[in-house]
Amino acid sequence: MSCSEPPLPPSFPSLVVMAGAPLPPSAMSSRSSGASTSYRQAALQKYLIKKKNRTFHKKVRYESRKRLAEARPRVRGQFVKQEVLAAQQAVLQW
Repeated sequence: MSCSEPPLPPSFPSLVVMAGAPLPPSAMSSRSSGASTSYRQAALQKYLIKKKNRTFHKKVRYESRKRLAEARPRVRGQFVKQEVLAAQQAVLQW
């Protein structure tokens, strides 16, 4: 409870405040009933299907970008400008 929220009335001491909206205890206990177990099972089934379909291989979305990246000069895996590459090769030739 923050300072900006009004205090709860004393006649309702068992109210639960969630996201600014008070809920009676009966609403909270229905979450643990049999109705929510089917919701839980559906959510778990959805998670397992999504987990099974995960892909961990790299997918190239734009072939033109891939070709450009393969053609650009690199030093230790990082892209460099042509001038930097020429200067570095000149130093190595000394």
